[in-house]
Amino acid sequence: MSESGMDPTADTYKTLMCGLAEKGDIAGVQECIKEAERASIKFYGRHLYDVVVSMASNGQNEGIDEILSQIKEKVSRYNQDALNCIFQLVAEGHDDIAYRVFSAMDHSRFQGQPGQSPCTTLMRIMIIKGRPVEKVLEIRNKLQTDNKFSVSLEEIANLAFHYQHSGYALKVLEAMKKEGCDIKQHYFWPVLKDAAESRNVKGAMEAVAGLVKCMEGKDDLVVGTIFRWAIKPLLLKGEPLETLVSGVRDAGLPEAEVEMLKIAGLLSLGKLEEVAKLINAGTKFSPAILKSELVQSFSQSKFNSVELIKVIQAAQSQLPSHFIDAQSGVLLGNLKTPLTQATATKLVTEWINADLKLFRNFEKPVKLELQRLGVASEVIQKMNSLFVDQLQEQISTEELKKASIEEMEQRLERSKGFRVPILERTLLLKYGRAGMVEKADSLKRVLDQRGFIYGPDILRTLGTLAAKDKKNLEEALTYKQQLETEHPSFGSYAILVLHIANLQLKAKKFEDALSTMQRFSSLHLSNLQKSGAADGYINADLCRSLLVTCSEEFEAAKVHQLCDFLCQNGFVKEDTFSLANQVMIAYIKKGDADEILAVLENYITKLNKAPQFSEVFRILIEKEDADRLQKAVDLVATVSGEMSTLLHLVASFIECNKIRQARKVLETPGLRALTKPLTEACERFLNSDKEKELEQLVECTKTLQGIDRDEMLLQLMRLYAKRKDTKKLMEVFSLYEEERIRPRPRTLRYVAKVLESQGQHAPFEVPSAEQVLEESPQPASSDTLETAAQDAFKEKDVAKIMEIKEKMDAQGEELSSKFVTNVARFLLTRKDNQMFRKFAHQLAESGDTAGLLAIRKLTLSKNLDQFVHQRLFLAYLYKNKIEELLDYLKENPEHLSKYLTMTGINLLNEKKPELLPSLVSIIETHYEKSDKSLIAGLLYNFYMINAKTEELDNLLKKYPAIKDRVRLSYVCQVARRLQKEDMLQKVIEIHQCDNPRRLIVPFNQMLLLKCDQGDWISALDCYKSALKSGLTFEDLWVRSLQTLASLLTGNGQPLPWQPGMLEKRAASESSSARKPDISSSSSSDDDSSSDSEKEEAKEIPKSNKIQNTRKPDAV
Repeated sequence: MSESGMDPTADTYKTLMCGLAEKGDIAGVQECIKEAERASIKFYGRHLYDVVVSMASNGQNEGIDEILSQIKEKVSRYNQDALNCIFQLVAEGHDDIAYRVFSAMDHSRFQGQPGQSPCTTLMRIMIIKGRPVEKVLEIRNKLQTDNKFSVSLEEIANLAFHYQHSGYALKVLEAMKKEGCDIKQHYFWPVLKDAAESRNVKGAMEAVAGLVKCMEGKDDLVVGTIFRWAIKPLLLKGEPLETLVSGVRDAGLPEAEVEMLKIAGLLSLGKLEEVAKLINAGTKFSPAILKSELVQSFSQSKFNSVELIKVIQAAQSQLPSHFIDAQSGVLLGNLKTPLTQATATKLVTEWINADLKLFRNFEKPVKLELQRLGVASEVIQKMNSLFVDQLQEQISTEELKKASIEEMEQRLERSKGFRVPILERTLLLKYGRAGMVEKADSLKRVLDQRGFIYGPDILRTLGTLAAKDKKNLEEALTYKQQLETEHPSFGSYAILVLHIANLQLKAKKFEDALSTMQRFSSLHLSNLQKSGAADGYINADLCRSLLVTCSEEFEAAKVHQLCDFLCQNGFVKEDTFSLANQVMIAYIKKGDADEILAVLENYITKLNKAPQFSEVFRILIEKEDADRLQKAVDLVATVSGEMSTLLHLVASFIECNKIRQARKVLETPGLRALTKPLTEACERFLNSDKEKELEQLVECTKTLQGIDRDEMLLQLMRLYAKRKDTKKLMEVFSLYEEERIRPRPRTLRYVAKVLESQGQHAPFEVPSAEQVLEESPQPASSDTLETAAQDAFKEKDVAKIMEIKEKMDAQGEELSSKFVTNVARFLLTRKDNQMFRKFAHQLAESGDTAGLLAIRKLTLSKNLDQFVHQRLFLAYLYKNKIEELLDYLKENPEHLSKYLTMTGINLLNEKKPELLPSLVSIIETHYEKSDKSLIAGLLYNFYMINAKTEELDNLLKKYPAIKDRVRLSYVCQVARRLQKEDMLQKVIEIHQCDNPRRLIVPFNQMLLLKCDQGDWISALDCYKSALKSGLTFEDLWVRSLQTLASLLTGNGQPLPWQPGMLEKRAASESSSARKPDISSSSSSDDDSSSDSEKEEAKEIPKSNKIQNTRKPDAV
């Protein structure tokens, strides 16, 4: 062109390419593109898309993919030119080519944007142009299969009703029914409304026929829809009732429902005499329609009182008790119409003769109207017998949440067909949470027919029910899709997503499971982080279940991949040890030694932990693979220390019946006994009931340097006590004298208790529980590390000492009690209470009871003394000696308040749940002797957090004063952190009748929880409930109100308080430098709490099970 003197543009080349494309000359088109590039002419999307349209219009389809590849290279954005091209192609009937264009587009801009999907645009274009329903559905299926874009049939149905005629939309609904989708009545409202407004009886009846066909088997529930949107509007337009009744009969509605519509039509026309005759003849009617038409039509003076009374009397046996509310309104409405004295007197007399009851709250307005009309006082006096107390059918949200399922079912039964949405909604939630599948499904079917709009909390509950209890993957995915499309800002359904992923794994759909979780994480990662999943253990148990399922269905590599995926996408903390354990179990199950060692090395490098290393030793010993066993030992020694690792290796050899090899390891020069690894081995054998192995371990380590022979023999006696073999137990006890070992007081006390349980007496003086706690000072178990710690102490480097202590803990070694005391005394002298607490907590986690007992003897402040005692409780748990401390507390319950914390109770429940009843008994004894409920309040918190409802109710019934002293701030913070709405509701329920100020904390945390979930409707309900419960606007925290205001404004909703009120409060509190809301409010109901308890409440547990996070819980 340039040779001819022309100055071509992009449009010039486009025209030329379109001409070549019409003839199918793809090579020519490509040459034009290259020539334009040489001339530095830039093409835009519209130029190349026009070429595609030209090719499609002329049947040249073979080269289109080559042009689309050029578009992908030169047009990287998702732009309007592509949509214009698709629109043209669809208009010309080239649906498949339009789909190819769509697939070639860049859709990355839509990732992570909830509620947006480009496929909806494609569907809208096809429906606007009236493409066959079959083709629309075919393209929809391709979108899901090829592009992983999900578009629901519900969306297509809504688009069809909006852009097309009713016949087209009904075809979509038929397709939905074939796929098993729920057909909701509100889909038909626009069609019926349009037909009625245009007085198109034929169109209305066609829509009714479609409705009847799609809702087959549920005809009695569609009567309300047909009457409201078709029959009544057409009657008002002048259409004869007979014509409409005949039309719905021809449309396929069963005769019983046709008669219901006939009665509804007669009510609408004011023909009450005919209605009364039909009802007396046994014709079925709709109580809800009867109520609404009586109230509405009587206010328009369509009825006379005689006919009205006849209808009510005829229907009375089939009406619910709260219909009295409707008839009370009907009478009052009639009295407010222009009436003479005589007419009013006649009306009231007829009402009295018919004995039609009225609710008590209507008494005053009815009598005032009668006095105004001049009705005689004696007539008014006779009405007194009609007034009855209102039945509590209309109940508040708070009352419903308190009610049991059985009570709610009874209320629903009494409603007799009337819609009570708040009751049904709450009951559906309770069915779902209780796992009552059949009842939940039955109630949901009823609600579906009414076009019930489900909130995000209900969808989440139903989805979890479908996945967890029904094991129905498709149904659970449907609910997840609804949450994504209808409530894009709601992100609190991670548990539903994990249950769905579990089902997908069971169905061997690994990639689908990853895709499900990946999508949720991309949409709601911030919500996961806010809820603490990325920092704690909220989803740890479910994630572990996923790994268990994965290991059952897939190879170990997939389990490892899934574990990494869960950590990287924020579902669980990266160093969650239970997940690493599960991955190692999968590899051990597979049995490939090289893979096992590779994974073990990876975790040691990444987490500085060695999961399942004892099992690794056992596997390699059984395989007689000496080289790999040596490698495993070397790896584990880097984190556990050489001596500790060798002692674990000894136990593994004994477990594999390799006694000679075990003894050979014990002959290692310089090897000394360490209490921790040997005790762990004894515990493993004891728990698995391996008598022979435990006996051999005790025998083999008999001469080991530094062995705590008393501890080893005690472990063996525990096994015999478990088997109730007193003879063998006493044989072991006789070894103390034979080996010249002096038994500790705890050993003597343990043997005495076992003998007593068997009806025997101890042949020695039994020490007291207090003597048991007075342990001998602990000598250092590692001279090298002790020396390093002493060097750090000389330099006053406590942080270095704690670092050395942590290394010793990993290796099962201990500092001497003397050194521990010196460090503690130095910290006290320096008045570094924070470091003192950290040091004491570290001792507790390592189970150093001797060190803490030594510190206890120092001169401590009241708070530090209590803190040390609380760490002692934890130390006894970690050292597996808690029975000794409980034994002491049983005899000295007055000391309980020194030792007990929420962390201690939770840790006891995790490690020794069988001892929890003993602790509860001690707490109750303490409560009864000291008349203080503070410690019992901890039990309240424990029961509440762990959902032990029955135990909590019994506790409060037995000790009602606990309610006045319990720390509500602590349990409410935990509830919000764990997103447990039912826990907060339980707190509100318990304290509803107390001082309203006790409800400040639970209502504020509930409001914040609702706002966190993005559910503005529930959040607004919570705000209103708080005010109804006696709280004021000033009682709600500024932070809570600001969060609610932001949520409501973001959803286009008005604020429920006067403009400027919140701003004024915020400015006032800011200027007066008030403390944060949580602190100030908690002090209002927790003044009696000790300082140490308030400090402990600052740490919110990450799950129902308290994990060993190696962080002080009260620092």
